[in-house]
Amino acid sequence: MSNIIRTGQCENSPKNKFVEDITIAILEKDQDFIEANTSEGFELPPSAKNMGYDKILFIFFISHGKYGSLLTQAYYGEEEYLIGFRYIFENTKGKKMEKVIVTESKSDGDSFRERTRRKETI
Repeated sequence: MSNIIRTGQCENSPKNKFVEDITIAILEKDQDFIEANTSEGFELPPSAKNMGYDKILFIFFISHGKYGSLLTQAYYGEEEYLIGFRYIFENTKGKKMEKVIVTESKSDGDSFRERTRRKETI
């Protein structure tokens, strides 16, 4: 992965920072980080194993209790995709990841961030 742009908004939440860190590890295929920060038996879904985007922009994230989520905007050449990472933590402390669900859809070309700035309904 050549270019990942973080949100820069997780300074006050270790769990949100962990969501960003584990997502970067998945995107960069950092097996050492993944193994050290996931529960026993954790497996990446096939959709997370073959990502090869030119640029990924983290849009927003949220975590609460045992759950976390991160929405990204990804670019492959001229094509734009939205990728969602949903996480289930091992416990509410959020120190280890138990499961990840990855969804991906081709964007309609109108930047998600631009629509958000214009306050349009998505």
